Amino acid sequence: MAKMTPGFSIFSMAINVGAVAGPLTCGLLAQLYGWHIGFGTAGLLMLFALATYLAGYRLLSETARGTTSLEPAAPLTVRQKRAIGALLVVMLITIPHSISFYQNTNIGLVWINAHVDLMLGTFRMPVTWLGGAIDSFISIACVPFLFALWRWQARHGGEPGEIAKIGVGAALACVANLVLAFAALLPGRVSPLFPVLYEFALGVAFIWQWPTLLALVSRIAPQRLKSTLMGAAFLTLFASNMTIGRIGALYEHMTPSEFWMLNAAIAATGAAAAFVLRKPLTRVFNAEIASS
Repeated sequence: MAKMTPGFSIFSMAINVGAVAGPLTCGLLAQLYGWHIGFGTAGLLMLFALATYLAGYRLLSETARGTTSLEPAAPLTVRQKRAIGALLVVMLITIPHSISFYQNTNIGLVWINAHVDLMLGTFRMPVTWLGGAIDSFISIACVPFLFALWRWQARHGGEPGEIAKIGVGAALACVANLVLAFAALLPGRVSPLFPVLYEFALGVAFIWQWPTLLALVSRIAPQRLKSTLMGAAFLTLFASNMTIGRIGALYEHMTPSEFWMLNAAIAATGAAAAFVLRKPLTRVFNAEIASS
């Protein structure tokens, strides 16, 4: 198991603590007291987070603050340029996974509100409890189990490489969307078990894919371009979310089952691309590591 992958998995796990607490707390407040209270609470908490960052900024090292050397940087080698190109290809491969993943907080919320039985006795669950909070919780809970699985696979010589892990994440996102495609075929309002299974699969898919991508960029990118390429990795989320809105507009012109099948096919495309390009991309990365 690459040493950086567990570190970025823990980093992602920490982020998901807020991703669990936010929908649970703000979604409940919005249902009980109105959306202005829900959004207002979220805004106040973000201001608190900003104040915390500013208070701790003086404790950061000069390196962490982004202080750069005035010495001219050496030109990139051919191997480094190839490695950068390969990293950009990997980033493109992750976009279909992200499109199918983040639909859970877009049309996923619309579908849950219209087609899922949200009543627990006389209490109606907020939609946000089933759309967004669960996958984040699973992304936290499954980290120790994935670490154990990867260590076991490494001891037996069968741990998948980083590109394969990204492909597994996309394949799990495909499975998640197939769950909703099946649930959408059932009559009436369906059990909350279906969105729970959907979010469960997405949560596991996230840990297979996203921390692995960040670890790969951090490990392969030339030192002076690490921050730039890490930013490029996050730009894939921008591209994905811009696309999600376009795809979400198709929901009104398709049956729900067809819509979730479409998202499953998008995720499957990302998985197929990862497995097809796994070997050539890995060769480029291994050549860069050997030369450094």
